[in-house]
Amino acid sequence: MRRRNFKRYRTARDSQKSKVYKFGWELAKGTDSWGPITRTRTRTYADGGHSSWESTWDTYQSVMTEQECIKFVNKAHRWWYGDTQNKLANVEITFANRNGSCFYLPMENKLLIRTKWGMNKDILLHELSHYIIGRSTRKEFRCQGGHGKIFMRIYATLLARFTQHSMTEIKRVAKKHKAKMCGTKDSNGKNIRRKLKQS
Repeated sequence: MRRRNFKRYRTARDSQKSKVYKFGWELAKGTDSWGPITRTRTRTYADGGHSSWESTWDTYQSVMTEQECIKFVNKAHRWWYGDTQNKLANVEITFANRNGSCFYLPMENKLLIRTKWGMNKDILLHELSHYIIGRSTRKEFRCQGGHGKIFMRIYATLLARFTQHSMTEIKRVAKKHKAKMCGTKDSNGKNIRRKLKQS
């Protein structure tokens, strides 16, 4: 590919990532998706001795089974596209019992969810939002960075529909953390859903 044409194929910088994470953390606090976790840590010294201690901190919790996760994700996915007759193929999910992040894997077209902390509605809807954007053929949807305004609009709409969070609360927390989203006057996300259906 010639250098002068490279820019139009490049994905935008993910400038909202930390803001979206802070937004998600605040929403999750006070729900069953968030709580304390304790880990035992060990340090080994040069002389062969070692010491162990426990560290406790608050973070996301896994509160659903694998089957519940699969059912929930596909229910939200079908609602987004208005699929009332179950014509859409199921979203493929791989569960990994090890440390690390949860991901949408575009090359494999599936979600990777960590069983230690990712099996809750907040994380599942976050990754599903990436999946919806990744499946779109509309260039403006795919080229705003991983956590851009369109991602936030999709994520906010799904949260308002499938969790206890109201859209008013979601907009307030997003504004607090400067996580921008498009279509803030579109209260139930009808416009963004219509555009994605056309892709």
